[in-house]
Amino acid sequence: MAENRLQKILAAAGLASRREAESLISAGEVTVNGKVARLGDKADVEKDHIKVCGKLIKNPENKVVVALFKPRDVWCTTRPLTNEDEKIKATVFDLIPRIKERVLPVGKLDADSEGIVLLTNDGELSRRLLDTKYEVPKTWRFKVDGHVEDKKLNYLSTGMKVEGKRVKVNGLSVEKFLDGKMWVQIETSEVQNRLLRKALEKLGHPIDKAQRLSFGGIDIRGMTRGQYRYLKPDEVKKIKTWVGLAK
Repeated sequence: MAENRLQKILAAAGLASRREAESLISAGEVTVNGKVARLGDKADVEKDHIKVCGKLIKNPENKVVVALFKPRDVWCTTRPLTNEDEKIKATVFDLIPRIKERVLPVGKLDADSEGIVLLTNDGELSRRLLDTKYEVPKTWRFKVDGHVEDKKLNYLSTGMKVEGKRVKVNGLSVEKFLDGKMWVQIETSEVQNRLLRKALEKLGHPIDKAQRLSFGGIDIRGMTRGQYRYLKPDEVKKIKTWVGLAK
């Protein structure tokens, strides 16, 4: 097996994101064959003894993907909570205590948003799902203040600009009108929902609630808040197809 940068090895082993791996390396928590590693070092996971915080690592043989219906006020952070984290009531890991594999969330879903979160120990799959070039589809539901005019919705759906970036909207529909509110469903390939939030705020309709219904064709239909499940082989193949990893 060829040598790879340590950040990539740690991510592939499901131990940390690449950014978190860099922090571990900088802090001197990673060693290769008994020597403290430095940023930029490479290694072969099959030949070298790589340790993180004193524990030997290797690529996981059993790669899994877990779907979680994340409730509001639950964070996707991977770091341990401290006494300073008074606003954080729980993390996604508190909801999956029976998952034996060392899985990490694919990206982050804001604490005040709810919906599907994918977690996996397959670092390459996680990286590709977040890579904008693969345009992995996501479906969102937003409850917004007021009733958005058709011309504003058309402006949003045709690619309005926010912070100098054009927002990608693949589909948009109005679900329901309420008293002073409305539900809007948006299909997009944006990695973050922040731009969609900013777009609706720019149109004069701030978001009251946000829910991610699906990610890469995997949805929360039939699930309840806080519930999780392993993806079936055909579902894993579906998301791998989006990012060119399906065999």
